[in-house]
Amino acid sequence: MIQSSISLAKKERIFFIGFSKFLSLLVDNEKVYIRIMGIKIPFPFKRRRIYIPKKLVYIKKGYSFLRKWKVKEIEADISFSDPMINGIAYGMMSAIDTIKIDQRVKVNINFFGKNRLKAEFLISNWEFMKNLISFFIPLLIEMRRGHRKGGR
Repeated sequence: MIQSSISLAKKERIFFIGFSKFLSLLVDNEKVYIRIMGIKIPFPFKRRRIYIPKKLVYIKKGYSFLRKWKVKEIEADISFSDPMINGIAYGMMSAIDTIKIDQRVKVNINFFGKNRLKAEFLISNWEFMKNLISFFIPLLIEMRRGHRKGGR
């Protein structure tokens, strides 16, 4: 099983995707890094228009790929701009926490203005490689072809 994690912190402007603690993609203050075994390698990312094909085949394959992932843990810290809404949400979440059975999903309401999401998923090696070959590589080829033709 490949353990994957996604982390997003809005105020610190950090986005992180990691695959089994070996390979990860980190966006930190609009700088893109690839980390291999903990070593940061700057990734030259030129801003240009990205063509994403909207064929039904890609949407179906992407949806079936996402359904193969198993949730290991999800943590979220949420803060609203209005303190009254924060208080109402905090009261609702404390009432829900008393009857919650599944402890894999944790949602906290804070009053500090920090929004954060951390999720960990598992996917089998076979499913990952099968979808890499049948979905992602043709998708990348189609994206490159569309970019060369001017976005169609």
